[in-house]
Amino acid sequence: GAAVFAASLDGVTRKENPTLPEGLTTVLPQTVGVRAIDEAIDDYVFSPIVPKNSPVPSEVFSQTFFTRFDNQKQVKIAVLQGENHDDWTQNTFIGGFRLNIPPRPAGSPVEVRIRINEGGLLEVTGQLEDAATTTILDTQRTASLADFDAEDPGSSGASIMFFVDTSGSMSREITGVRDEVLEFASYLEREGLTVDVGLLDFAYNSRYVWEIVEPRSAREFLAAPMVRNMKVGRLAGSGCYVGDDESLEVIKALTKAFPKNANTRTAILISDETCASPKRTTVDKIIQTLQKAEVRLFVIGVDNKGCHREIAEATNGQFWSIKAVRNDFGSAFRAALGEIAKNISDFTHRS
Repeated sequence: GAAVFAASLDGVTRKENPTLPEGLTTVLPQTVGVRAIDEAIDDYVFSPIVPKNSPVPSEVFSQTFFTRFDNQKQVKIAVLQGENHDDWTQNTFIGGFRLNIPPRPAGSPVEVRIRINEGGLLEVTGQLEDAATTTILDTQRTASLADFDAEDPGSSGASIMFFVDTSGSMSREITGVRDEVLEFASYLEREGLTVDVGLLDFAYNSRYVWEIVEPRSAREFLAAPMVRNMKVGRLAGSGCYVGDDESLEVIKALTKAFPKNANTRTAILISDETCASPKRTTVDKIIQTLQKAEVRLFVIGVDNKGCHREIAEATNGQFWSIKAVRNDFGSAFRAALGEIAKNISDFTHRS
């Protein structure tokens, strides 16, 4: 074992010590593989490719993975070493790269090949058809997975603003945002997106009033005092009627809250009140303001002659009746946010 290897390094020959083996083979000390999504559990796992104790240099080891989205533009390949197949986070990240790929249907095969070269370095190649990228990694060095995942956020970033009416009877919805935002953001991160979450809460007291938490990580979002203290009547107690003339100013403030470099912009309006008879010109201005800022509006709101559903559909968002959601609030609210997250992921990967 180690003593024999040390002796060989000290220059002891077989003639001096016949117990030494005729030759020593360098082997890979730990299994090497990549982070991949297991669709059965919809979460990351460690997918081994090169077995522990493989000789150096090695043959080429390969494994085929598949794209998740139609017209996906990029595959992110994170290389790890370790033996924990159940909890991938316990393995060591040693590097990675992004493979830019041509637009293809979901389920297109991506081959990952790994070879250990004569110098003990990993030659890692990702390939889909003619698109291929190779990088050289050293198993003796570690890297920051957080930095790797945060690289070039503009190419796969989602900026999201919760747009919440804090008047009326919105207590469960306010609590629901706080309870669900971590899982909401985690789903998008598992889909390979960088995610920032913000808030605009608004109410009416002779005029519209609002406050803004600019988009940030989900954990930083929850730590913001305004989010922790958000409750019914915090700003004012009167109804908020998206669709009336004055509400256009709130919409303008919402669009300005998004970072200028955001790749996709999504707003989630949660309100149990709307303008029952909005002016056509005002609704058109609201839609135009959102479209110009490239903000898609998803609405958990009122399904009447107001404009909640119309604005959502006109901006390529979706609509849910808040009355229906309240009938089974916990699971229905979570399901609506889950559908929104999936829509954001699909849209961002196509953008």
